[in-house]
Formats: sequence, C-alpha cells, structure tokens
Amino acid sequence: MKYPLPEKIGDPDLLVGREKEFALLNRWLDGIPKRGSETSLTAEADMNPVTGNNTDTEVNMSPSLNQSYLCKRLIVEIEKSGKWEAWPELALDIEGGLVPDIAVYQAGVLKPDFTEDTIRCKTLPQIAVEIISPSQSVHNLLIKAGKFIKAGIPA
Repeated sequence: MKYPLPEKIGDPDLLVGREKEFALLNRWLDGIPKRGSETSLTAEADMNPVTGNNTDTEVNMSPSLNQSYLCKRLIVEIEKSGKWEAWPELALDIEGGLVPDIAVYQAGVLKPDFTEDTIRCKTLPQIAVEIISPSQSVHNLLIKAGKFIKAGIPA
C-alpha cells in the first residue's frame, strides 16, 4: 500500500543557478575551525532496535523524493570546492547513533576501510545538516540539533 504525503518544503529550482550563494556557503564552511573531535556519549533513552536511534527524537521514515533531491544538490555543491566532503546518512557516535541527513567533514578526515566497517563514526563532523520533511516535526528537529551541538559539532 502507498500513502503519498504532500510535499510542501519548497521549490527545488531554488538550488539551480545559485553559484553565488553556494560560493558564500563554501566561504562560510572555510571559516569553521579545522579541528577534529570525538565523543563517547551514550544514550540512556529508548533506542530503536533496528536503527539504534533514539526513538524520542527520530522519526523512522524513509526520506522523501524532495528531501533526497535537496540532499543530493547540497552534497554536489559542498564537494565542489575539494576542501570538504559530505557524507549522507552517516551514523555518529552520539546518543547511540544519531544520523544527520548530511555530515560535513574537511576533505580526507574520514577514510573508508573496506576490510572492517564502522557502524558509528566517532569523528564528529564540522557541520550536521538536517533537511526537514513533512513527516518530521520542528520540535524533534530542534531536539536533534541540540544534541549535535551539545556533543561538540560546531554548526
């Protein structure tokens, strides 16, 4: 069964032809201190047994088409400079595995190891990006953002 949700998160064309704005975004990204940080926070709240995420702050729904499109466009623009890498849906070692839509790192900070995978990344990103969707409440988004900031993510 399909239950389509009406998408009302904006006009995807707002990202097209915005080179000037993305140049400003890249300059802003460059201004963030280039420091690594790690955390070993553990969650005390109820965890979803499938995702490992805090069930109080994360809606376990698949991303919508518009949300996926916006993530894709942001990733392309973030990585254009070559100074930054955007990692989508990366589980961080915060609150038992909080997952931002996009985690932004200085290029080369994370290196995949295909002989041994990492379930929760201990190295925190410089930026955690969340794209709100119709299935996500603003309240839960703010709670999640607060956890990212409390853990030490600069932006």
